[in-house]
Amino acid sequence: FFKYTTTDQNSSFINSPIIIILLLYFLCSVLSLKNSLNFSESYFDILRVFLFVASVFCFTQFLIQKSNSRIFLFVCLNITAFALSFIGLMQYFGMAFTDIPGNVIPYATMANKNLYAAAIFFLLPFIVYGIICFSTYFKIFSILAFVMVITGIITAKSRMVWLAFAVSFILCFLFWVFAKLKKGNLSLQFNKFIVLLFGL
Repeated sequence: FFKYTTTDQNSSFINSPIIIILLLYFLCSVLSLKNSLNFSESYFDILRVFLFVASVFCFTQFLIQKSNSRIFLFVCLNITAFALSFIGLMQYFGMAFTDIPGNVIPYATMANKNLYAAAIFFLLPFIVYGIICFSTYFKIFSILAFVMVITGIITAKSRMVWLAFAVSFILCFLFWVFAKLKKGNLSLQFNKFIVLLFGL
């Protein structure tokens, strides 16, 4: 993704393997309609896939036009994590947003606490990036977002997310120890750190 948004901004995203794979996935979904038993549900799924492919294309084209697209993206994801965690915590303490339809509080805007916990957990790598690499106000905001997300994960009481967080923390700690033993520059190794945590 960042290959086409940072290092090769003049190349067309249409020619990238990402969009080709997405288009093939959409084509296979359309062809599978002939074996569908429920056409109404199938059309809904096709529409969902189409909107996903279109949003990826439009979002990436927008980022290509910005020279600081990575920082812009990470700031937006930090704001998203803070907003979702704030809504979830307000629901948990019964202070606001309780009229949003859903299952078991807290669920923010996702109607399910497990989806909510997983979503804010997957935003953690971008928050950690902000804590390490941002400066001044954005660093303070990233720290606040980190505290909010951790609190949201705890209050959501999703045991699978707790387990995933514990395993990712252990793996990242081992990576940090390994980098220190090798006397490597942790800032240069940070891309591997992000991939490790997010990939889990």
